[in-house]
Amino acid sequence: MNYFGMVEFLRLMAMVRPPFVFFSGTRSELPAYLDLVAELRLTGWERFAGSQTLTVSSTSTAIQATTTT
Repeated sequence: MNYFGMVEFLRLMAMVRPPFVFFSGTRSELPAYLDLVAELRLTGWERFAGSQTLTVSSTSTAIQATTTT
């Protein structure tokens, strides 16, 4: 397998512990996913409660960072 698929993503999410920083593109659904996990109180939701998304833009690109402490 030569791509980062859903199973790999879910394995990564199961291992994440605060503090963390994720970097993603502006079209990424990562912030919405983290909100959903907290909203539905899925297993491990506490790890993502209170996370914040920051958007940093330049003239040619934008990067999002989602972080928690």
